[in-house]
Amino acid sequence: MPKAIISKFLYIFFIFAILPYRNAVYALDINVIPSDSEKAFIILSGAFEFGDEEKFNSSVQKFSKAAILLDSDGGNLSSALRIGEIIRLKGFSTGVAPKTICASACALAWLGGGTRYMSDQSRIGFHAASINTNGTDVENGQANALIGAYVTRLGLSERAVAYITEASPNNIAWITPDLAKSLGIYVEKLEIPDSTDVAETKLFSSYVGNNEPHRRDLYYVTGLDPHGDNWLALKSAPNLNSNRIDKLTPNTKLIYLGRSGHWISVRTLKGVFGWVYDRYVACCVAD
Repeated sequence: MPKAIISKFLYIFFIFAILPYRNAVYALDINVIPSDSEKAFIILSGAFEFGDEEKFNSSVQKFSKAAILLDSDGGNLSSALRIGEIIRLKGFSTGVAPKTICASACALAWLGGGTRYMSDQSRIGFHAASINTNGTDVENGQANALIGAYVTRLGLSERAVAYITEASPNNIAWITPDLAKSLGIYVEKLEIPDSTDVAETKLFSSYVGNNEPHRRDLYYVTGLDPHGDNWLALKSAPNLNSNRIDKLTPNTKLIYLGRSGHWISVRTLKGVFGWVYDRYVACCVAD
């Protein structure tokens, strides 16, 4: 990617990074900043409203790679969940800048990122879903079930599901990078670097990678010991200590979403998200 484009993206990012906390009172604004015909930097700010998922979908479909920066106090649950699903299906990364709020429905959309970025100063928070009854927010079990199903499809742990829906509708459970890690929510810690080169590597590594497979290429499970377990663990995070989501048999096809070291973020053809160790997968087979 040309340095001029990187500089432009960094400038926009830093402008958002120094904004003070504020309430999102306007409808969701979808600001798409393309770098070429296939890549874009996209800023979502304001309140999520019903129908925003369709606008978001039409705005991003032509891009094979994108970084999504979120800045919102929340809004419509179904819209945010659908946007999060689109983000994950496309393999986009998500981020919340320092001193920026992404709470409630916004935080759920942020979870959809194939790679999630946050800093120690990012304000990302969750609470139980609710409906308004006679002017009072009352927790809604059906909506919480939708959240639980969504988070589970993302490959997160039961601990994460519990934390995300634990706070009452009128409170917020904030997370930090360390707390996210303890809950099995894999994040990349975002620092404000002094060097543009470091910023390019850290913030946009999953966005500008030129050596990654095309998103439609399929990996497949291989190299297992037929005399051993003969299955590959699909993990909830890119480390051996994370929860096992599924057992993948030889030749299972996987949709490539991203990479962290020796771990590859994938989605199975059944729609289950997780991480696999790269030693036991290969590329590529036809869809």
